[in-house]
Amino acid sequence: MLLLLPIKTDCPPHRRPMVNYSIIGLNVIIFVTINYFLSKDTAQKVLDMFMLNCAAPKLYQFVSYAFLHADWGHLLGNMLFLYIFGNSINDKLGHIEYLLFYLAGAIVSGAGYAMVSSAHLLGASGAISAVTAAFLILFPRSNIIVLIWIFYFITTMEFSSLFMIAIKMILWDNIITPAISRTPSRVAHMAHLIGYGFGSVIPLFLLAVRALDRDQFDILALWSRAVRRIRYKQSVKYQPSYGKPIEAKIQDVQQELSPESKDQAKLKSEISQALSRYDMPSALEKYRELLKVNPDAILHRKVQLDIANQLMTEKDYEQAARAYEKYLKHYPTAEQIEQVQLLLGLIYARYIPNPERAKQLLSSAMEKLTDSNQKTLCQETLKQIQLPDVQ
Repeated sequence: MLLLLPIKTDCPPHRRPMVNYSIIGLNVIIFVTINYFLSKDTAQKVLDMFMLNCAAPKLYQFVSYAFLHADWGHLLGNMLFLYIFGNSINDKLGHIEYLLFYLAGAIVSGAGYAMVSSAHLLGASGAISAVTAAFLILFPRSNIIVLIWIFYFITTMEFSSLFMIAIKMILWDNIITPAISRTPSRVAHMAHLIGYGFGSVIPLFLLAVRALDRDQFDILALWSRAVRRIRYKQSVKYQPSYGKPIEAKIQDVQQELSPESKDQAKLKSEISQALSRYDMPSALEKYRELLKVNPDAILHRKVQLDIANQLMTEKDYEQAARAYEKYLKHYPTAEQIEQVQLLLGLIYARYIPNPERAKQLLSSAMEKLTDSNQKTLCQETLKQIQLPDVQ
């Protein structure tokens, strides 16, 4: 036996979620009243009247069914999930908004299920699925403490909300398990999935139109940061500037060259040959040897750029910055010079703090960049640069 049961999250509400408490209390009162204060015949009549009859539904049943439960296990399971995830959503949305969202989740889940089934439906699972999905959208970086029960072994463990809700609860419990199960289930998985869908779309819409306060932890903020990272990686991705073997143009190589100059000429030639074979480790090794011989050595334009790009790719930011600086100094009119300015500006903004130089390079690159993604990256980086205060 394996049981994974969420029992707590790490984002408690900042104010008392009275609406969620009231919904939980109302569910418990209705269940106790039907099962302990009414006769069996009367209780069954009440259930028949207020549960959702998908074959011939009445309008009020799309709400009333969500406040009925089959047994204590059904009730306690639903209320536990509502307590864990609903408190934070109540706090985030506000009392009236949360109540409307909860009831809308019940209505949409019931209506969707009635379109694919003619069975009777009762339980708050559809509305709670909407609340749970909203929790994932609004608090995607939160963690959920889970009770793990394996036969006689009981412990707790912390899982990310992405794993627990998206993978375990939605994908595994409501898609994979019903598909591979050989025994029929009374669980209305389709109502759950419709609730999850509704609970995902509404918060996303509210965040997108700014009807709901944004913060750095909601799913749109995570998506925005992921897009920026992708843009950055694309901008610094190593792309060889050559299409065929390149030989370094070593000028003024005469027989009377000094031994040091001959060494430099040899190393430059070996760097070009290594690049033409796509042997990047050897090219960098030879380049570092060249710098030991002559720290101010400059390579042919394409070779210098390829070496600088490869140093950037390997996160040797100090050497990459020096290589790019040499390129800008010796080849100021080269094609796509703005790309080099952008890369070097990013290095000074993010890895080797030099805000003044970063601002200078990025501002210059902005005037020439044509790619919209690169311009956006450049603008965002400029906004983030903090120049030191002058006293």
